[in-house]
Amino acid sequence: MLHYAVSAFSAAPREAVWALLVDAESWPRWSSLGELDRERSADLDPAGRDQVGAVRAFRKGKNVSREQITELQEPALFTYEAEFLPIIHDYRARIELKPTDGGTLIHWRGQYTTSWWSRWFTQRFLQRLVQGLADDLAAHAAQQNSRT
Repeated sequence: MLHYAVSAFSAAPREAVWALLVDAESWPRWSSLGELDRERSADLDPAGRDQVGAVRAFRKGKNVSREQITELQEPALFTYEAEFLPIIHDYRARIELKPTDGGTLIHWRGQYTTSWWSRWFTQRFLQRLVQGLADDLAAHAAQQNSRT
């Protein structure tokens, strides 16, 4: 198994960050994953509070990534399994939200398998992609929180 770990700080409270994570509709507003593909998604909560078992599909161009929520501990832990590149298998990710003075620390960790020839690419790609997701989540939550 290969691993990555990234962190980001948000000036928003943990509950505000959590609300974005469990709302599939919000992901296209703050992430680079593309638009929500409702036809390939399943069990999404219309109120924006997806539960364990919900499958979210995001489309960016011709590429579709799918993730299934596997564990939730509100407002601290969000885990999911995903399919998004044919060369990445057994992908599991864990997002932990820790309250701090003045905001929330976001820890996003993942593990996956890939072939030996694509290791270098996938390690760099996932580290960069997920760091960007964590940074964007942190910034969007802080921006939304400053408006309220």
